[in-house]
Amino acid sequence: MKKLFVIVLLANFITACGSDNEAALECPPTAIAIDINKIELAVNGGEYQANTLISYDKVDLSFEASGANVYSDGNELDEGKTYAENCVTLPVVIPANNKLTKLNIYSSADFSADLTSGSSLNDVFSVIEFNIENSQEAITVAKVQESLPVMMQRYFNFTLNTAPEFEGSHVFYIEISLDNGKQFLLQTPEVLLSK
Repeated sequence: MKKLFVIVLLANFITACGSDNEAALECPPTAIAIDINKIELAVNGGEYQANTLISYDKVDLSFEASGANVYSDGNELDEGKTYAENCVTLPVVIPANNKLTKLNIYSSADFSADLTSGSSLNDVFSVIEFNIENSQEAITVAKVQESLPVMMQRYFNFTLNTAPEFEGSHVFYIEISLDNGKQFLLQTPEVLLSK
């Protein structure tokens, strides 16, 4: 009996749509994806202070993409319509609706004798949480480049997989292009890398 009560309560909670005075209003449609128009970059979750010495293996560049909601055909949001405001929806991460067509990272300083300022650092950075070939394992940015185009992830991270040959201050530049024509050039604050 307790299970039945919980199931009924949960069903009512999920299907609830506003208060009694909003009973005639329907809930707005739910977005199925986003069309990316903005990507934010943070170093170590925004906690890194520019030009503070940090070990290469402690650097974490995190990316978060946002954009306009995309709805399924026939279930679009009608801007002229009034919807119920207290609708209950289950929390989900809405995926991106875009394919990644370009991904590159380089630095303002020499990383090594071979990787001078402006050289691609795609082999020394790994991408975390970027689903390529149904795998969530860390892969190099170079490996992602080989697989392009791939579905863009809304949340992902870069980490260094190789120590720099030279200790020094780097501004990392990341180029991202999407199939919707959007291009992003992101940059970190100065990161003072130790070996």
